[in-house]
Amino acid sequence: MRPDYLARVQTYAQRVADGTETAGRLERLACERYLRDAARQGTDAFPYIIDERRGSRACHFIELLPHIKGE
Repeated sequence: MRPDYLARVQTYAQRVADGTETAGRLERLACERYLRDAARQGTDAFPYIIDERRGSRACHFIELLPHIKGE
């Protein structure tokens, strides 16, 4: 079973936007933009949608990559 990546992203973005999580100015702005976009996804003004299946697949794949250090 894969973790619920979308819930993790939304929780993190909300914490940064609220100031609970320490982040730089650009990261805070990106999180605020993400939350705005997620709230209006699929509307006439913002026709894009978050495809949870595709996003989870990408996150799962990235977690499988080994971290190699050195030569």
